[in-house]
Amino acid sequence: PSSSSSSSSSSSSSSSSSSSSSSSSSSSSSSSSSSSSSSSSSSSTCSAFFRTPQHSLRETNAHGSALLSLYEQVNHASGLVGGVGWNRTKALLDHAVEHGAMIFGGAEPIVGQFHLFVPCLVMIAQWLTEYGVKDVQLVGNTYNGTAFTGLGLLTDIGTPLALAPQHLVVIRSEQLRCVELLGYYPEYDRAAQACADRETCVLWEFSEENVRLAPQYPVVILPVMARLPDPSLSEPPSLPPNQRPHQWVSFADSHTGRRQTIVQQLPPPASEIVRHEAMCNSQLCVCVHKYHERSGIEWHRLAEHAESGCLPLYESSGDEVAGLLLGQEGAALFVPYASLVTTFHELIDCISSEPETMRRVQLSVYNWWHTELPRLSAILRYLFAPPALPTD
Repeated sequence: PSSSSSSSSSSSSSSSSSSSSSSSSSSSSSSSSSSSSSSSSSSSTCSAFFRTPQHSLRETNAHGSALLSLYEQVNHASGLVGGVGWNRTKALLDHAVEHGAMIFGGAEPIVGQFHLFVPCLVMIAQWLTEYGVKDVQLVGNTYNGTAFTGLGLLTDIGTPLALAPQHLVVIRSEQLRCVELLGYYPEYDRAAQACADRETCVLWEFSEENVRLAPQYPVVILPVMARLPDPSLSEPPSLPPNQRPHQWVSFADSHTGRRQTIVQQLPPPASEIVRHEAMCNSQLCVCVHKYHERSGIEWHRLAEHAESGCLPLYESSGDEVAGLLLGQEGAALFVPYASLVTTFHELIDCISSEPETMRRVQLSVYNWWHTELPRLSAILRYLFAPPALPTD
């Protein structure tokens, strides 16, 4: 009996040990599974901030360009296709094919602030050339009243319309919400109305929100505030996000208006003394509207930011169709004002915890913009079929 009892006890102990081992193994397996699931969930969350481009927009036109399709959809959604501004633009472009075009304010000195956007005007000159305009000139100052039968293109802070060429495009670069808040909307409105009253004048607008605020004018929405790719950024960014010394780069005038509330909740940004260097050494480029949550997308910043390799974190915009499509393409991240600070910290955490995931995101964003910006040169040819050129 004693032996049997001992054997039974031993067997019981062995069974208990086996059970304990099995339980330990199960616990270990469960822990490993939980850890794997947590890691997978983290990676999934990080990569979800910027969607993987489906390139569905690129498939809708022969140029293979998402941005061309985007602007076609934006004009349709704003009710502009086939409208007065649309038809005037077509007529003016065909006039320019025959008589040439001059873009005033294309080099320094320039009236007002538009010297910041000279690359935009250089790009517009390329649009005209691709449309078939053989003589396109960039003129460094405002129109001086000399005889000119071709198409004139003016910035909206340049020559008064009364002195402008008869055939005219007015390039609008300002946020109307900003214009209104600063008190010079009446002057802006008079200039727009003067253009509307002239059958050979049209407004080239950059923002859906501006059209929504002032739908009565002859207007077309075009990427007049984008720009050609920066030649100095022709190679993919060499520094991945987690190796960049600065968490973020500021924007011009970042300590004024509603921007300051956001800035005060973030760590100090990179200095903008050397702007190019700051962008290429920052993990995020953050853009907050200065005056109003429904201001238009700041295209001139976005194109530059994305190419430099800093991930573009932008406040949501009144340009709803363009913002939605850019988000779907994984080209930028737009979030409401109230979510900017939280999203900022989540992205910084992802850069630290999932460096390879965020490197893939960075290269995807860079490649999207670097591929798309040159294709904008066909925008006028795509939206407004040029006249057939005579054959010899």
